Amino acid sequence: MALRSSVDPQGRAYDLDNQRLADASVFLASAATNPTLMIVANAFRVAGYLASDVLG
Repeated sequence: MALRSSVDPQGRAYDLDNQRLADASVFLASAATNPTLMIVANAFRVAGYLASDVLG
């Protein structure tokens, strides 16, 4: 299966088990409008996954 992104749906990098990406670098292209709200929403989503992994 060919990878189409650098992270999985939970923000984990495919190369490293302990690396999460929660910023605009995971977006395929820059948006025509200000993407700040989408970046913040993605960061909260990834933080939720990270918290559940750390806290069990």
